[in-house]
Amino acid sequence: MKAAVLFSVCLGWLDSEGQAQDIISNSGASISVSDGAVLTVRGGFVSSVSGAAAPSVENNGTIQVSENWQLGSPALHTGTGTLELNGTRAQQISGTMVHNLTVNNPAGVTQLDNLTVTGNLTITDGNLTAAAGKTLNLEGAISETPDHMYEGALAKTVQVTAVTASSSFGNIGISFDNTDGGNWGNVTVIRHTGPGSYISNPNSPSIQGINRNWSIAPELRPDRKTISLTLSWFTEEDNGLTFPGNQAQVWRSEDDGSTWIRVEGLKPITTNGNVRSVTVQTNSAFLWTVADEITPLPVTWLHFSGKATDKGTELSWATASERDTESFFVERAVNGRDFHSVAELAAAGNSTIKLQYRYTDSALPVQGHTLYYRLRQVDLDGKFEYSKVIAVSRKGEIDGLKIAVFPNPFSRELTVSVNKPMGKAQFRLYDIQGKNLYHRQLEMRDVCVVLDGLSDLAVGLYLLEITAEGTTKVFKVLKE
Repeated sequence: MKAAVLFSVCLGWLDSEGQAQDIISNSGASISVSDGAVLTVRGGFVSSVSGAAAPSVENNGTIQVSENWQLGSPALHTGTGTLELNGTRAQQISGTMVHNLTVNNPAGVTQLDNLTVTGNLTITDGNLTAAAGKTLNLEGAISETPDHMYEGALAKTVQVTAVTASSSFGNIGISFDNTDGGNWGNVTVIRHTGPGSYISNPNSPSIQGINRNWSIAPELRPDRKTISLTLSWFTEEDNGLTFPGNQAQVWRSEDDGSTWIRVEGLKPITTNGNVRSVTVQTNSAFLWTVADEITPLPVTWLHFSGKATDKGTELSWATASERDTESFFVERAVNGRDFHSVAELAAAGNSTIKLQYRYTDSALPVQGHTLYYRLRQVDLDGKFEYSKVIAVSRKGEIDGLKIAVFPNPFSRELTVSVNKPMGKAQFRLYDIQGKNLYHRQLEMRDVCVVLDGLSDLAVGLYLLEITAEGTTKVFKVLKE
């Protein structure tokens, strides 16, 4: 039987008498800090696994650590207490879970793993910075200032039902006022902050929004229901924007950041100390950010779609706004890579209203094959940008292919089922920025395959692209 090391309220004298060690290393015991007690470690805290041991830390008081905190899997960290990282030189935290977390280190703390804070996150000095690709899942609330904040992907899930009046999502800079009484289910918001969190215009990289963006993924989408969405940021995150007339422009992307749509035109900014806020009405989710009048983001495509008809391939697209646009070139490819222009249509020039465009290409995909299309929008000064690529297949064998993906949301793996056995299929998983995180080529001799190895992905929204029998289908999946 493993020995249990019990730390109680008498621990306070360990620090005052100078008896704390440079490091506490636990490879199998259970450490318990009782309610009201303080364990002060003048050094690091390492809890690792030896053989089949499963060491645990039950903290119902406060553990203060001046160097690195390392809680290796499958070590457990339970209790309702607080872990305080209070060193004077850079610290690191590794492990998967902690209750209350306080960062009180002017040199800052780096988060090495995906981390869940089941209580509150308080940053009183320095910053807590996530390593690349890591997410902090916050179940409570965050307390931060412009000089002492969380930098990285901060996720918060809140249930918004018909009886939910409002939610501030744990003070992460976004709030819902559910005045229409919509049932949105579990709503996951991921806030991105820190260096490089601004959105840039791909044609003019120097044109940027604020140094913050949010992705919103609701479980449900109630028909004809809207919410008042308020986005907030620190003035220190203005990223050089001046906001003429004290007005801001909210932007939404429905294609994971490739293009952006103006939402409701310029809106007044509410300023409270060093916090700015702007509010819009919406019934959409997706990716959001804020800019000002003189720093527009990319041309705002509302949609681009196509279908095969008896007369050819019918294409349609719409823009929410245009600025100095000259023309649209319709481009076609048979392999999804080598595009050539098949038509040119005049653009509006300047517009702040929704405009619809249509074009019918005489080419028609034969049964079992696919044609690919994109738009090249050219400005008056010769600059241009592309729309997303769409695939158009003729009704017949391809449309007979049915694909289902489950569970959604997922945690460790995804199952893909089809309505008939087939040959090789390609599976790619992308994040909301378009980065390819997972790629498999599998034989679909059975009607089900399992995509495993997904447990290390950060919490958030992803795109699963499946290519089989000459057609490509994309599914939105949520990692929880």
